[in-house]
Amino acid sequence: MSNTALRYPPVVRALHWLLALLLVAVFALGLWLGSLGLFDSRQATAGLWHKSLGLLAALLMLARGLHWRWHRPALPPLGKPWEQRLATLVRGLLYAGVLLAALSGYLLATGSGRPLDWFGVLSLPPLVRLDSAMLAQVKSLHGFVVWTLAVLVGLHLLGAVKHQWLDRQPILKRML
Repeated sequence: MSNTALRYPPVVRALHWLLALLLVAVFALGLWLGSLGLFDSRQATAGLWHKSLGLLAALLMLARGLHWRWHRPALPPLGKPWEQRLATLVRGLLYAGVLLAALSGYLLATGSGRPLDWFGVLSLPPLVRLDSAMLAQVKSLHGFVVWTLAVLVGLHLLGAVKHQWLDRQPILKRML
């Protein structure tokens, strides 16, 4: 995208909004899973969807990162230099966070030796077996990363709101 382009390419916009929807769904399912009792009959189905959508989000984030690497749009000349650097940092942390959340989630799902069932069509084998102490650490890491992602998404949204309505810069038009 050139600096004069009004919108990001369709692939970038589609991946952005699909990832946004997936991350909201995965986060909501994770919260719901945490509220279900251990023997709740809905846990297996909710868990399947949480894991499957989380892995799909990671795959799409990888695709987006690869697309960005080879088809990098020029940074829109919006905001002060420190705001542009902050936006770049937040975007990088969002990429890393989604991938780390998926990896830690995969380890949680498979660390006891069971494969991860992806949408009921693919069975991903465990790569390592973790003892209960390590599983507890991975669970803590997963929770920390997910809540950090929630904060980063909030910063991302605040930045968009600031540029669009306070600075009167048409940043949302680029992604819609």
